[in-house]
Amino acid sequence: MLACEMAGIELRTLQRWKAIDGGIRPDGRPLAVRATPKHALSDAEHTQLLAVANEPRLLLCRQRALCRCWRMKGFYLARIHF
Repeated sequence: MLACEMAGIELRTLQRWKAIDGGIRPDGRPLAVRATPKHALSDAEHTQLLAVANEPRLLLCRQRALCRCWRMKGFYLARIHF
C-alpha cells in the first residue's frame, strides 16, 4: 500500500495492472476495439474532403475561409470546429 501511495495510484489500479505471472500488463488502450462514432465521415466522404481541401487554389486558405467558400457554393461535407 505504501508503494501505491508513493506512486500516487490506488491499490485497485495496481491490481488491474498486474498480470497473472506477477509482471505488469502493458497498456491495452491502444488495442481496444471502439465503436465508430455516429457522426464519423464515411471513407468516401473523407476522401472527398481531402481531395477538395488539397486543391492547389485552396492550399493557402485558412480553415474559416475554406468553410465560407464552400458554404457559399452549397458544398457541405463536414463541420469543422475551431
